[in-house]
Amino acid sequence: MVVIDVLTPIVVLIALGFVLRRSGFLPDTFFRQANALVYWFGLPALLFVEMAVAEPAFSTAARIVAVLTLVTRLCIAAGYLAGWRIGLTRPALASFVQGAFRGNLTYVGLPVVLYAMQAAGNGSPGYQSLALLAVTPIIALYTVLAVRVLLGADSSGRVSVTQQGSKLLRGVASNPLIIACVAGIQLVVKRRQARHGATVKRRQMGPCNEHRQSPGSDSLWR
Repeated sequence: MVVIDVLTPIVVLIALGFVLRRSGFLPDTFFRQANALVYWFGLPALLFVEMAVAEPAFSTAARIVAVLTLVTRLCIAAGYLAGWRIGLTRPALASFVQGAFRGNLTYVGLPVVLYAMQAAGNGSPGYQSLALLAVTPIIALYTVLAVRVLLGADSSGRVSVTQQGSKLLRGVASNPLIIACVAGIQLVVKRRQARHGATVKRRQMGPCNEHRQSPGSDSLWR
């Protein structure tokens, strides 16, 4: 039942969008503009808020990222092996490999994770921010690997290493989802630093405050 509860809202929403588009009830321009609005503003706002209001467990997220990175590399290797076995050309192989490892973490992965946590009773901001914190590096990794795989399909050698690196950096730096998550993480780190500084200050002032409150100490401060 948990799987059905998690997937039903997402499947219904996708089906509704499909029907509205195929029926012509809404023009194609609406879907393009709505997609741009969600990608550039809606999802980044959600990611920033979820990251900023919670206290994510960075060590746990790092272990999740390590597992996801390993699985991604295995998918890439399997994609290249299968593509070579069936004799795909370089451009077709690049598209095939990208489809093998690159999942839709943004529009499908995040809703599935968040709905699953709510259905399991773990819908607290801490768990949600943990999921987002684990997904953010993978989104960046997907961007880098996708560009690298597609550039590998260019057998003419017209794209230099410098151009490849520049394109990779632009792809990561211009991704609004990555920018929003990084901004949220920075806010969390600054909040932790401020809280740690306040704790240290209270500890340093502790002996002085105790001395002020001790019997007979008032005369020392007059």
